[in-house]
Amino acid sequence: MKHQRRRARALALQALYEVDCVGHLPGQVIGRTLEENPGLGEDGAEFLRRSVSGTLQAATTLDTWIAGCAPQWPVAELAVLDRNISPGHGGIFAEELRSALYDLEPAARPEVFGYVLGLGGRDVTPKVIEDIVHETLAAGAPAREDLWVGVQS
Repeated sequence: MKHQRRRARALALQALYEVDCVGHLPGQVIGRTLEENPGLGEDGAEFLRRSVSGTLQAATTLDTWIAGCAPQWPVAELAVLDRNISPGHGGIFAEELRSALYDLEPAARPEVFGYVLGLGGRDVTPKVIEDIVHETLAAGAPAREDLWVGVQS
């Protein structure tokens, strides 16, 4: 049951991404996802359906709530904190986010600040995160594609 719910949660996130970015109909995406994952089970399938439909129904409320929690954080700038790297590409999540945003018009595309930190088990303290937030807000655009934090030579 626990594994099914975890798998259903991951599939729901993928389905929401497809609906939002590609514009496919939610029912079709859910149906295809369930066909491609027959081992999910009925509980997992129901959790997937509820998660996707509930999130889509509450999208406006969720967006308003998120914006209220971060009034000083413009959508034009995104700070991504990666604790992993892809050699030659920097942080994996930042690179994935840049790829996902590529289809947007350049004027509408937010700046992605890709911070790589915490490698080798190094601590990432609240102070480090606070410094990153302040640096991102002050900069307007990243100085480099990948910004390394706390790396010792």
